[in-house]
Amino acid sequence: MSIRTGYMGLADIGGTNVRCNSFTVNPNQDILFYNHVIGLKDTIPTDNSTKTEDLGLTYANVQRKIWRPSPISITGGISFPATKKNLSNIFDLARYANYFDTNFTYFCHATEKNTRKFTDCRINSFDFSIVSGDIVNISLDVACKNVEFENKDASYTEAEKLITWDKVPVKIKNASFTTNNMIIQGFNFKINNNLQTIYTTTSATNTTESLLPTDIRVGMQEVTGSVAIYYDRGYEFVPIDLNTIANIKADMGDAGINLDMTVVFKPHQFEGNAGPLLVQLPFVCVDYSFE
Repeated sequence: MSIRTGYMGLADIGGTNVRCNSFTVNPNQDILFYNHVIGLKDTIPTDNSTKTEDLGLTYANVQRKIWRPSPISITGGISFPATKKNLSNIFDLARYANYFDTNFTYFCHATEKNTRKFTDCRINSFDFSIVSGDIVNISLDVACKNVEFENKDASYTEAEKLITWDKVPVKIKNASFTTNNMIIQGFNFKINNNLQTIYTTTSATNTTESLLPTDIRVGMQEVTGSVAIYYDRGYEFVPIDLNTIANIKADMGDAGINLDMTVVFKPHQFEGNAGPLLVQLPFVCVDYSFE
């Protein structure tokens, strides 16, 4: 058996080719039971007496006999390294919670029924993460309305440049604390669209269609994150009762994104250890999260 090295698979996310580290989007369904009150060894009373246990070696009652299939949800995660060509389009899909279709070819080569097509997808959460000396990593959590197999040519050989730390110039503006002597070591944020899957009675012609979601609604969008700062000039550089609105800016022009996030900082987080002093500065976006 040959072993194929490299990325796990190739995804077409809303028309953007992405070489994935992982792809776990799948149909999910449970078996739901009506659980009666008669346990495995319980006697079944025929009058007003209380049930007891029958300790006979071969005595057993029928268990979990009445069941039904649950509705089907098609959800899961996608993770990949960001490049100049894939980040902007997928960021917009998450930012505006737009619908899109996704094709994923498993193991990077096409055979019969080796590609799944997920239709009417929305991004529930988008995680952006970068630390100094590394590359931008993206993780998505998506929900879809339907999925089917198809045959698709998964060939994609175009070279792409990864987005490295030096291309993400994070700056904090308009803050009520000094940013002198601050060296930013890491930056991450998460978009949470709070999706809600809607099931209804439909004119479906078979059971499978009737159990699939009719709609995927978007709730209140929440954006949170943190900045990791290497700081060697004392601890209390951010007031605990800080309530001033600030801006976090990161101009990634090569990738077509210019982040301008309106934020309020939470109390900073300290860890006592023998290593370098890295301070986590958590924030919450307010108003329009992205200008």
